[in-house]
Amino acid sequence: MFAKHTIQYNYLSTYFYVFSIWNEKNECLDWDLTWEWIKLLELDPVPVIYIGEWGEDFIKKLYQPIFRGERCEGYVVRLAESFPYGEYRHSVAKFVAEEFGNQLKEGSGHWRHKKIIQNRLDPIADMKG
Repeated sequence: MFAKHTIQYNYLSTYFYVFSIWNEKNECLDWDLTWEWIKLLELDPVPVIYIGEWGEDFIKKLYQPIFRGERCEGYVVRLAESFPYGEYRHSVAKFVAEEFGNQLKEGSGHWRHKKIIQNRLDPIADMKG
């Protein structure tokens, strides 16, 4: 989360949010085990907005244009169960709000091909770290 993508974030608690941990067999750990490692290693997890059965229409309705006081581009979903790296594209998905997806289609380009603009940490979170 270090670099601005489509929008700049100004109140991040960290630049590194964990949504998966991988073992020596190149397998993504299931969510419960991932959560155990996050706590054990004192890492910052991605904000979790839903855990439960998949339903595309329901998942799309979870999107909030403002999340924790800032504009939000979208979110990532993943299987709760373990999966091998070769199944990543079938096990993880990214929802991008229409306004941000349209910006990419209109030729504004991918963020990684632009000058890097740093997102900002929340001053209160920054003092804790």
